[in-house]
Amino acid sequence: MFSRCYSATTQGIDAYLIEIESHIENMSPNFIMVGLPDSAVKESKERVLASMKNSGIGFDPSRRITINLAPADIRKEGSAFDLPIALGLLAASGMIDEEKLRQFVVLGELALDGAVRLSTDRLISAYLSVNYRNLIPKYVASCFQPRTLRKEHL
Repeated sequence: MFSRCYSATTQGIDAYLIEIESHIENMSPNFIMVGLPDSAVKESKERVLASMKNSGIGFDPSRRITINLAPADIRKEGSAFDLPIALGLLAASGMIDEEKLRQFVVLGELALDGAVRLSTDRLISAYLSVNYRNLIPKYVASCFQPRTLRKEHL
């Protein structure tokens, strides 16, 4: 099962659209993240899985999960990739509509209870990168309203 969604980052003064590809298969449980993530991005595995469990979302992590952050030559930093990784996993498992998800540039840190923390430092990168794929900027702004990742919101 595969999905793709979008996030954004900056490197210096340049903004980049990041594709988050999620692949889930029925093999020995493992969580692999590739695409030049820094340590905060690698730690998102723990925040994402805990937030989904504590939010009552019926996501089964006992499968092989691969997350690719593309392009691979751009360093990904910070916790703003938590929410797009979580949503990508939910799309890959068929719990949310991937086509609708692809209309958004998503940024947000997840608390262990599922609360979404704003990533205001990454907001500018989302707005700058949104024109790269002709995405609608209002979708970016709507991702920054305070929310909690809950089953009933899916």
